[in-house]
This record gives sequence, structure tokens and C-alpha cells, in this order.
Amino acid sequence: MNLSIKAICAMVISLFIASFSHAYEWETQGVAGYYFPSDGLWNSSCWSGEARLICWDTDLGVGVSAGMMQWGADGPDTILSRTSVLQISDKLQGDLQYIPLGISVLRKFDMDSDTQKLQIDAGLHYLVANSDLEWIRTREMLISPFSRNYSSEEATCDDALVARLGGSFQWNMGEQTFGLVSGGYQFDLTQGDATADSLSVKQELDLSAFYVHVGVAFLWQ
Repeated sequence: MNLSIKAICAMVISLFIASFSHAYEWETQGVAGYYFPSDGLWNSSCWSGEARLICWDTDLGVGVSAGMMQWGADGPDTILSRTSVLQISDKLQGDLQYIPLGISVLRKFDMDSDTQKLQIDAGLHYLVANSDLEWIRTREMLISPFSRNYSSEEATCDDALVARLGGSFQWNMGEQTFGLVSGGYQFDLTQGDATADSLSVKQELDLSAFYVHVGVAFLWQ
């Protein structure tokens, strides 16, 4: 992260810690999420589980979150060279795990007394990468005797920084417990790369996606 992002994170975390000395309302959330990526690299296996702690001052809140994300890759074959005899292509596939560490600001609206609520939020999430992706290189003979040879290398993936804009609907389940469903859009601020040095390949990882979360929330003071 650059200096400005570090300064913003430090300021928000400092304010969040200082809030423990005041009589604010607190909310914890646990959610499971599913993502709909815009990049064709990713397959249908893109999910997350996250926990969030929110400090509310009336209708305004500040939250911190952490969790686990996994994005499955099954990218298209990229043809590097092709002759009448030989075709060489690369493909990126496997799973990429992230640990998202987030900060966000929120606004809530009561719809029906304390039984139904709407929340809107905007946040930054630093994604710590742990890669199980592989670059697969295929050498295919196009004339007899037809054959295919494969070589592979584990991809090294960079961390990334994304922003999320979203909203949620909550309904009272009793005992200060709320069910919730939320959705929004995630977009890249800094993209990471997937690289394999021995194969001399690199690809930017676009994490832009719509998402849906479902879970529960608990209120306490």
C-alpha cells in the first residue's frame, strides 16, 4: 500500500480503538458470500466468509473486518506461437486464496421501528494472497504423430487492494439478533499479478465483481 492508504488505515484504526472509551452501540456480523467476476479468467467457484465488527454512533458506523476468500481460475488458452507443425499455449488455472482485511464506513436506516433496517457501506479491503494457481504450458504437435506435452509452474501472486460499495437489509430474529442479506460491487484499486519466472509469463488479476452476502448480525453495548 502507498503512504496515503497507510495513513487512512492508521487514522480509521486509531479512531476505532478510541471509540471503546465511549458508550457506543456495537454490532458483530458473520457472512458468507458469493462473487460474480467480470473477468473470464475466473470460474463459478468464487466465495468468501467474513466477520465484521462495527461501532455505531447513532446512525453512523465504522467497521473493521477479516475473513477468507477463494477464487477459482480456469482461464482460456493463450496461444504464444503457432506454425503448421507446432502450437505452444499457456493457461492459468487452480485456486487463489485471499485474506481480506477491511475498513469501512456505514450508514443505517430504520424501516419499521427496530425490526427492519437498511445499511449502506463503503470500504477498502487489503487482500493478502496465498496462491494455489499454476501456469500450464502446452506444446502440441499438429501433424502426425500427434502429441501433447505439458509443463507447469506454480504462479506467484501479489497482494491487491479493492474497494467495495454495497448495502444490506436486516430483519429482527429476536434477542438482538438480525438476519441479513447484502449485495454490492467490488472493484480494483491496485491489481496484483500472477507470474511464473521460468516460463516468462505474467497476468494481471482483475477482481472486479458483483457480490451477494448472507449471514447474521448481533447487537450489543
